[in-house]
Amino acid sequence: MKNVTIRISDEITAAAEKLYSAKVTGLQIATEVYFELQRRTMQELKGRFSEKEIHAMADNQNGTELQTQFGCDAKMMWWQIEDGNTYDNLFAKWDLDGEALKKKILELTSAQTWFLQDAIRRFWRQNNTDLSILSTELL
Repeated sequence: MKNVTIRISDEITAAAEKLYSAKVTGLQIATEVYFELQRRTMQELKGRFSEKEIHAMADNQNGTELQTQFGCDAKMMWWQIEDGNTYDNLFAKWDLDGEALKKKILELTSAQTWFLQDAIRRFWRQNNTDLSILSTELL
């Protein structure tokens, strides 16, 4: 193992200490489990959305930042996509059935909602413009 130093909010540190009776142990478990959850959740998401749906969601999230307190909320994700349709004609732009996409999004678990949006965020943070790179991860 390697020692690293990171900044953690007092709220998260207190939660780890309360849950595990030791903040370092709690934070270590949370960090290690995160990557296993990410791997498994991305497997669950494979094939759930069409290529057009993936591209539309990525288009809609371009230039935005995923907020931790809302990132796990499928309703919030849907409302953002609805806004994208209202202000940018997202469904017409990508030739989508909005109701079908809504159903798929609202059926997501909290983990699936987070990791789907996180995959999109990571895509944009790497300065990608070829949406097929993102599709490969999710199809």
